[in-house]
Amino acid sequence: MRTQQIFINLISNAIKFSKPLDKIRVSIDKPSQVAQHTWQFAFKVTDEGMGLNDEDRKNLFTPYFRSSCAKNREANTNSHGIGLNFSKKLAKALNGDLSLDPEYRNGCQFVLKLNLKRIVAQNKQAKYKIRGKQFGKKKEKKNKYHQDIAVVYERSDESEEEAESGGEDPRDTN
Repeated sequence: MRTQQIFINLISNAIKFSKPLDKIRVSIDKPSQVAQHTWQFAFKVTDEGMGLNDEDRKNLFTPYFRSSCAKNREANTNSHGIGLNFSKKLAKALNGDLSLDPEYRNGCQFVLKLNLKRIVAQNKQAKYKIRGKQFGKKKEKKNKYHQDIAVVYERSDESEEEAESGGEDPRDTN
């Protein structure tokens, strides 16, 4: 729910400050392991819109901040300057961070980084818990090579019951 609020804000800003044929991309980098059973995901929202000057980039996450550029203010007449500040606070509450890529200058590129725990359950019927709700994966046709493996990610600062985990992420091909 909170990550959804962050994405809604970032994507609506990208639309608001872009021309009709400009591209807006939402992407995710390959997760990187930051601790045992904890992986960092970097989600990016990139636009080819008006961009920001250096002064605006410094103050972007300040509450009630409005752009010093007239063309940006015209595109955003209904803003109260709290959306990005609120989104950054939500990211921090999720044990993550929200930033503006300082190198990207063909519009804006926002990066949401979240640290998530990896849980791997491996047995005849894979079961795992997320926020107290139990989920299972039904056994498919019997096959001597078949194993149920469920990989689930959750916020790394929560203390939920973990299934027995082991080894590398089974989806990694490297």
